Amino acid sequence: MAQRRWLIAVGALILAGMLACGAFCLGIYVGKYGLTGEGLRAAFQGRAAQQPAAAAGRPDVVGRLRRVMPEALDLATASGPRRIELTPGTQFVDERGAALTAEDLLVGDLIAVFGELGGDGARSFAANLVVRLPPQPTRTPGTP
Repeated sequence: MAQRRWLIAVGALILAGMLACGAFCLGIYVGKYGLTGEGLRAAFQGRAAQQPAAAAGRPDVVGRLRRVMPEALDLATASGPRRIELTPGTQFVDERGAALTAEDLLVGDLIAVFGELGGDGARSFAANLVVRLPPQPTRTPGTP
């Protein structure tokens, strides 16, 4: 009987800890967004604004920028070099959705492209949206 009391006490402590963590998280959320309809809508609209509407899915091409030309970008991708054709309607944004131009892109930038296959098959691509991704952190040998 004493052993059961000990197990019940441990279980009660675990449940109390879980409730305290949940209350803390709820307090943080309510403090940030409020507990009104406007606050909840603002929270969800903020998330949608972080990603460009055309970039809702997975990018069609991702790679390192090798060369910027007025009519195209050359990328080094995992499947080999790709030529990204630019049109007057091509949009350029950074990872936060801020507008860029082709001149803002630098050789070595990590680029995600949303668009359509070009006329010459799998190597050319007509871009609708070009997203400059944040630089990847460099890792030193021996660090996880």
